[in-house]
Amino acid sequence: MSKRVATLFSIGLMVICSPMALAYNKGKITPRLKAKVFNLKKFDNVYVKDGLHVKLENGRRYQVIVSRPKDLPAPVLIQTKDNNLTLSWEYDGFTKQKTVYNHPHFSWQKHGMPIQHLVGPEDKAHYHPDQVKITVKAPSIKKVVLYDTTTVFSKRFKCKDLTIVNQESGYVDLNGMIGLKQIIQNSARPIKVNWVDNSNNIQIDATGKGAIELAGEAKHIRATLHKRSYMDSRYLRAKDMWVQTKDRSHADVLATNFLAAFAFGTNNISYYKTPAYLIEETSKLGNVLQKGFWN
Repeated sequence: MSKRVATLFSIGLMVICSPMALAYNKGKITPRLKAKVFNLKKFDNVYVKDGLHVKLENGRRYQVIVSRPKDLPAPVLIQTKDNNLTLSWEYDGFTKQKTVYNHPHFSWQKHGMPIQHLVGPEDKAHYHPDQVKITVKAPSIKKVVLYDTTTVFSKRFKCKDLTIVNQESGYVDLNGMIGLKQIIQNSARPIKVNWVDNSNNIQIDATGKGAIELAGEAKHIRATLHKRSYMDSRYLRAKDMWVQTKDRSHADVLATNFLAAFAFGTNNISYYKTPAYLIEETSKLGNVLQKGFWN
């Protein structure tokens, strides 16, 4: 093979295997993302608003990383106060206080205000939060609160005694070693946690149609389900469990030692292992059923 042919072959291979070529072959062009890192003070609680998509990761420092397409503004407002981190999508930030938001990294600490950062140039063009990737890094997190159509997810996250509050239409998908303390589900979208890391006491309160899907191990669980809510804990091996369903709710559970099941109204509680001790109470069309023999 001549040098010219070899050179043309190598150039052609580079073009075909380049990210832009691959993206073009799929029918879309994926822009490069520009990341900016914000080092923050300690926070234990994370509040997410305005449809943002947030990924949780473990890290030695408390940081927020905002990645966005290079040519697109990303007006993400980052606030820290009283161990709380709040992430929101600032729609009106450019028009209300231009003198403040001209700076991509502005601190109000000198004025006795919470520390605030705004990522994005002074421009009235706003884009959907789906185009922005936000990563929150912390050694551990105690509480996550979701508003609007926000999404919080993780792949290999570790924490203890975590409280999840899903207020409106949020979506939670946590993977890792998650120590749970409490779940409050008021959303029509699901909360998924895999793997629950041998939590001691878990309190679950659900009033939304969104499912609660849990897998892992726990010692004691107390769950109250209302308003057509659903809990799937077939793959959550609990020692003791207390479950109450109302208003057309349903629960699939697994308890090894003790199960107290109370189905009031048109509700079903299904258990997939025969516990050593079983207490069941039903009213009207409520049912407590053994669906499987996972002994």
